Amino acid sequence: MSRSPCLLQCLAAAALLTAGFLLCGSDCNARNLPFAGKFGTNPGRFRVRRADARARSKDVPLLDEESNDLFLMLRGITTVSFCTGTPPIDWLRLRVVAVVAANPWLAGSLARTSAEDRVLLHYAEDAGEEAASRSFQSIGPDMLDIQPDMPYDVLSQKLSGSCAEVRSGAECLRDSSEPLLKVTVCNGSRDQFALIVSLSHTIADGYTYYRIFSMLTRKLTPVSLRPERKLDFHEQRFRAIGRPEYDFIFSPAYVLNSLTSKILRGRPTCRSYLINMQKVRQLQAMLTADRQVPLSTNDVVTAYIARIFGARACSMAVNFRGRLASLREDDAGNYQGLLWFGPDDISSPALVRAALEQGRCQGVYRRCGSDPVGQLPGFWETLCSRMGVITSWVFQDEPMLEGCRLGLHLPHFDLDDVNSDMAVIFRPREGQQAVMLFTKELDIDAVTAAPDSILGEPALLMLEQGISFEEAWTFCEKKRPIVYPNVGFQQQLRHLEKIMAEVVDFKAPWQKQVKQLREALPKGDLEGPKSPLPIRDAIGSCMGAALNELEALVEKVLSQPQLLQKRELWKRQGLFFENLHKYKAIPGDLALLGRAKVAADQLRSLQRVYSDSLKGVKLANAVAQELEDWSKVAAPELEKAEGEGRPEAKAEEKPKELSKKEKKRLKKEKKREKKAKKAEKKAAKTLAKIEQAAKEAEHIAKLAGEEEEEAARRIAEVEEELAAAEAAAAAAEESSEEDPEMVAKAERLREQLSEAYEYSANVALKAAEKAEATVKVVKKRPRSSSSSEDSSDG
Repeated sequence: MSRSPCLLQCLAAAALLTAGFLLCGSDCNARNLPFAGKFGTNPGRFRVRRADARARSKDVPLLDEESNDLFLMLRGITTVSFCTGTPPIDWLRLRVVAVVAANPWLAGSLARTSAEDRVLLHYAEDAGEEAASRSFQSIGPDMLDIQPDMPYDVLSQKLSGSCAEVRSGAECLRDSSEPLLKVTVCNGSRDQFALIVSLSHTIADGYTYYRIFSMLTRKLTPVSLRPERKLDFHEQRFRAIGRPEYDFIFSPAYVLNSLTSKILRGRPTCRSYLINMQKVRQLQAMLTADRQVPLSTNDVVTAYIARIFGARACSMAVNFRGRLASLREDDAGNYQGLLWFGPDDISSPALVRAALEQGRCQGVYRRCGSDPVGQLPGFWETLCSRMGVITSWVFQDEPMLEGCRLGLHLPHFDLDDVNSDMAVIFRPREGQQAVMLFTKELDIDAVTAAPDSILGEPALLMLEQGISFEEAWTFCEKKRPIVYPNVGFQQQLRHLEKIMAEVVDFKAPWQKQVKQLREALPKGDLEGPKSPLPIRDAIGSCMGAALNELEALVEKVLSQPQLLQKRELWKRQGLFFENLHKYKAIPGDLALLGRAKVAADQLRSLQRVYSDSLKGVKLANAVAQELEDWSKVAAPELEKAEGEGRPEAKAEEKPKELSKKEKKRLKKEKKREKKAKKAEKKAAKTLAKIEQAAKEAEHIAKLAGEEEEEAARRIAEVEEELAAAEAAAAAAEESSEEDPEMVAKAERLREQLSEAYEYSANVALKAAEKAEATVKVVKKRPRSSSSSEDSSDG
């Protein structure tokens, strides 16, 4: 009975897509799928195209692996970078033109003749702007709507098969008009956009991809990479890693393992964790003390993740440029390989480094956990065991897009293509490293909560070190200056701090501490009326405190204008209200809407008093915008909740059923509303005073300017007369005929000049005193308002 081509295709693809990239050789032709015809086989079309531009075009034979049918099924390598600022459309378009001009093969196409199985990369050596324009596009959310706060599975689903993703090599062979490189600007909100860069995996590995990515996103002269392949790479890799290790991924047992995982366990779950670089450095220092060769971050992270997976066999992707003699840093193509490790071979970072160092020194890469080298699992063990894949997407150069700031950077993987446990180490933001874990039926959260975890989070720091939320936040802030947890999450962490102090025995074993905490934490709906943590009320309390701080900051700035130059004063305010708006956090108190409007008006008023070019004024306007945007989102929700379940209305309907606690709460709410109305009136008065002060300050400045001009004119006249008198006196002294009148005149002019300087200084001093008095009038609070407020509180 013959096997179905569809089944063969599924089996083979399942194994190869698991590894992250394909490693098939020319000797794998026996594994080629029984297609009726090879992808891209169309001799007539190929001959016509070559005849059109024979002198200016070039055909580069690709590697054996790149020409294999299974490799051609792989998706393009794609990343998405979320940025803030105005999209630099024209700048990026010019970068694409410059990069393609230096690397015209990026604008090429794939072809295959009927006489030869090898795929050819066909391109014009003088690719112009028209060829490069095929690789660049700017689209709106109507074509692709993605956001940085989307769950990864939703984001991945939207990107897969979209207009921003390069098609598989097979599809590019069928249609030569398909671009091998796509650079897409996906416009989002007014100050956010996504940059998506996708490059065909058939012509590039991860190293080549990030070389091109760096050229596109940095204002540097593009470097020409060599598209000509080193066709003996396949044999060199055999000698470097060994034939059994190379063939393992194509073994029937591995293919069946991947297919079984896909069918029985379904799609994996994706979790991302920041890597605690402080702990990594501590481990490096501790483990390198007695070694000549230092351990890399990748050594430490790879060994740790392998321990999390607990896989029988775990592979690590290796870039062979600089490791094999014939390969150079500027060689474009798929020059990667997989090193396989057993549990004993990857139990420590030192063993990972030993395997790489052995390859560097001897040219042969082998597992170093035992002597002799441990064997890879056999058929039945492979079929029934957990497999793992670890690859690094950490790039060296930070992107520097013109006129904007790079935010979150993410590799793109289709979850349907991941068939075993996989870890991708990447750089999400400047100065950070993170790991993306794709797992099935594995409790990663429990493992990463261990005390020796290098995957750091505030909650873990609080439990591990017994510190408060604020201390954990400060610690994270030192590592990442713009760290700011979700406002709702902040309240949960503060509640966690309270529970930890009450129930956790920090002298007990780690597992017992976790158990104590798990039993004490609230479960279910945190927005419900019976929740032990009323999250909306907690958010409202936090927002009220933030508004108090904001009002105090505005008053402080009015009395000390120099504070407008200090950006750090506005940092947490801006982050808080940006976070509040971004995550659509809704408090439980409707009165906060009025306070938010008052605060926004106060912030806007600063530009009427001071120059809008000052940093502080710009930041104040930005915070005001966040408050206004949040109000637009929160108003419908709060008003709806107020109309449907308004506590006051319920009190009118069933006054006798209210408990003492409810009555007390209603009384407090009414008091808050009353205070909010008072605050609004007070703010209106303050704004009127600010406007009046601005007019007075403008008038004072005008008068002071006129007086200073008059003083300067008088000083210039006296200085001119004094210079003439001193010159005449000097001439008389040289002729031994001293002129007493001229000497007296010079002395008199010096006195007048001194008086003029003193007058000018007095003018400036009086202007400053008047301005200060004006500001004090604005800052001063009416006594009656203060006393009435005190009485209402009592």
